[in-house]
Amino acid sequence: MRNASVKPGNENIHQNIVTLRHMLKMSQLAFIEAYLSDDEGRKLMSNSKYSNFERFGGEDSEEIAALVASKLEIDSAVFRNDPDAFVSFAEQIAKTEEKEDHSFATGQNSQVEQLVRILSDYISNAIMEGDYKLGDKLPSDRDLAAKFGVGRTALREALKVLSVLGLIDIRPGQGTFICKNTSNFFLMPLAWSFFVGDDKADKMIEVRNVLEQKSAQLAAQNATEEDIVFLTEVLEKGRKAYDDGNFKDFLDCDMEFHLAIAKCSHNPVLQNLLFTSRSLIRQISKSGMLTLENLRNIYIEHGIIYDAIKNKDSYEASQKMISHLINSCTRYQLPLYL
Repeated sequence: MRNASVKPGNENIHQNIVTLRHMLKMSQLAFIEAYLSDDEGRKLMSNSKYSNFERFGGEDSEEIAALVASKLEIDSAVFRNDPDAFVSFAEQIAKTEEKEDHSFATGQNSQVEQLVRILSDYISNAIMEGDYKLGDKLPSDRDLAAKFGVGRTALREALKVLSVLGLIDIRPGQGTFICKNTSNFFLMPLAWSFFVGDDKADKMIEVRNVLEQKSAQLAAQNATEEDIVFLTEVLEKGRKAYDDGNFKDFLDCDMEFHLAIAKCSHNPVLQNLLFTSRSLIRQISKSGMLTLENLRNIYIEHGIIYDAIKNKDSYEASQKMISHLINSCTRYQLPLYL
């Protein structure tokens, strides 16, 4: 018999929200940051509390449904639907969210594009004039939106772009800070041309592939013993993520492995360019790496590149990186430029 204190359908809420999170391919932490945080990025519930909610539901179900629904701009009542019926609805939400993310990432919003330029100039000029130092905290979203006469939604999207480009560091619950790496500001014009130019993904992949090949070659030539130790640690992190079947951690390790190779090159300009191109491609590409077989093949390919770098064989490192890029473009369903 149904508990009289529980509204009909409330027992479905936690299962439906878990379904939605899985459809969005988000970790619990990422889901909390996206849908259960306030406008300043402060989490409205702890990780452990949300984890318990996913496992057991509970008296917070309606509140959580209302918060998520508010972010999605939908009626919270949908989360009380029968779980089987909710699946198709969750698929539509996921497609809508992905479409919006893609639109943002490819720079199709002219207001956001203009804001990125304005904000980057504002930060750069403020640093040169001594109003800000690297690492300083920027004004709140509310104050920046008021200063430039724009909506907070557009302002936040522009800040996300600057974060991807490596100019600022958005720390949930703390604020937005200027990054400490000065080279990012000199690379801003090139990074932004990648971001808003025609055929964005195609051009970025073409540049990324050239950078990756040279990065592997220089890494084999210049890597120190300390660099090899670090590269080994990164490779092992990827192996653990594969063994655990943790797709999100493996994606992070994949990015970290390639950036670690760039670090081994001892060319900071190449390293920053590679970081920028890889970050932007990752924003655009939502496909690929969906099976354990993909993870296994990537880990094996990483190991082959690692061996060539460790053996200081620059030609082999370069050639194996090319093979890896060819396979990766197939996995990610991206065009091949080599």
